[in-house]
Amino acid sequence: MPNADGGELVIGIEDDGEVTGVDQPDDKRAIITEAARSRCVPPVAYECREVMDGGLLLLRFSVDWSPEVHDLTDGRTLLRRRDQNMPFSQADVAALKATKAQGLVERQYPPGATLDDIDQDLVESLRERLRPGPSAEAILASYGLVERRGKRLVPNLACLLLFGRDPSRWHPRCDIDFVRFEGAARETGSRLNVVGRERVGGPIATLIDSAVAAIKPHVKARQRLHDLFFNETLEYPTFAWQEAVVNAVAHRDYGLMGTAVDVHNKHDDRLEAISPGAPPEPVTVAELRAA
Repeated sequence: MPNADGGELVIGIEDDGEVTGVDQPDDKRAIITEAARSRCVPPVAYECREVMDGGLLLLRFSVDWSPEVHDLTDGRTLLRRRDQNMPFSQADVAALKATKAQGLVERQYPPGATLDDIDQDLVESLRERLRPGPSAEAILASYGLVERRGKRLVPNLACLLLFGRDPSRWHPRCDIDFVRFEGAARETGSRLNVVGRERVGGPIATLIDSAVAAIKPHVKARQRLHDLFFNETLEYPTFAWQEAVVNAVAHRDYGLMGTAVDVHNKHDDRLEAISPGAPPEPVTVAELRAA
């Protein structure tokens, strides 16, 4: 479980839901409760509580996701998938953890953030599209975007970036910089050839649509005569450059606070969407080029 997403395990309940309890003497029970520490390298940090249900003893284990790779003392490396322990190589588990580590930033809870910082109209539009019925707060909780602290719900950074009234308050460069260059090469100084620049901001729920609207007028259209009719051909296929913008926003490393997503339409021959951060493990640039 610490090699996956963490979770909870209750010993004393069968797969069909029948509560049978843990009927073991103290010394045997101690072996069970200490196994994750004594038989894992490095030891797993977890909480174990004894719970009584109808006079039967249950053992409830809670474990968080861990940035380390935990092996069994017999050398095996396991990854929890649903109700199965799947054998994985240590390198594969490490690669998965490296990818998840980027997501830890998005799951942080910025001090002072409350649900008042969320645009409730955006959340309501999500609720209506995805799951009519549950409240907007229930939708946010189901996606792990809020956490209950006492009597109130607080949003994490992902929630503030997706639906925040002012996302830049919580992340200084969560926007998109669009720059249009003229000519065959990028120039600087007195020969600077920037002919259009726009910074597009706002919550991610509206950011991509806003960016598309800002970039679209700069995508040239050409008229070509074909069989006595003029056909309009766009400089770049619409689906291609819009998909590039979506991927750049969705897959960027939000732990990099000083860099925005850059979209450059330059050199009169290409459009580049530059997403901050490295490719997710185990993908490498060399592998992408060779694909």
